[in-house]
Amino acid sequence: MNTNAIKTKLIYPFVKVPNGKALSGLTPREGSSEKFKKYVIFGHQRCGSSLLISALKAHPNIKSFSELFTPNYITFNNHGYDNYSLPLLKLRNKENSRFLENVIFNKQDKKCQAVGFKVFPDQIKATNFQDIWNRSRMGIAVNLFLKNWVQVINE
Repeated sequence: MNTNAIKTKLIYPFVKVPNGKALSGLTPREGSSEKFKKYVIFGHQRCGSSLLISALKAHPNIKSFSELFTPNYITFNNHGYDNYSLPLLKLRNKENSRFLENVIFNKQDKKCQAVGFKVFPDQIKATNFQDIWNRSRMGIAVNLFLKNWVQVINE
């Protein structure tokens, strides 16, 4: 066995965390806060939502997730979150609102000002998104639309 292997333990109890360190989004800590804005980015493929998520993720006081409602896996795109965790996938598929509240919108570092994710139309249709929206008390909705520039040039 490789003695240099990273030791992991389970927190929340689904997410493997290197060296037993708690992740800010999963384990309430001393000085943690629930005073942050919740946001959702609504978009279509190729509309720039990944660029916006990357820009938000670069901000030290914003926690940004990718596509949380893809059918066969969860695209957290955040360090320490397992995109292929079967227990988290089952929780998300069975209880969307509980998944968001306990995994995504759990207590954050005091400096955190906003936490959110993006969603596409096919993912909205596959979930009871109205219920998710109401229960999670989302504060900010960003709608991204992509103009067909080829059509504009030809007009």
